[in-house]
Amino acid sequence: MILLGWFIFVSLLIGYFTFIVWAVVLDMDILTQVNSLLPQGKQFPLIGRFRSWELWRQYRLLFPQGKLLIRSRWLLAAGFACLFGAIAAFSWFHLSVRG
Repeated sequence: MILLGWFIFVSLLIGYFTFIVWAVVLDMDILTQVNSLLPQGKQFPLIGRFRSWELWRQYRLLFPQGKLLIRSRWLLAAGFACLFGAIAAFSWFHLSVRG
């Protein structure tokens, strides 16, 4: 039973990292698309501090039919669901107890 718990725990952690990486990739695509339509002085920086809310608002304004933001949010939610599932599996299967 402990082996099954470890398998579920590790699988959910892998799912978490996979979903989060894909959400970040989609956010970078959003950044690229928004910056392609903004003037040089108003573009969001590729690296550094920028406000995600403002980027997402600009994306919704410039691309009203765009699906990247919805997909990114779903992947982010799925990633956090996997993280909470991994925490729950760790607790339910008592993986912290050596036996």
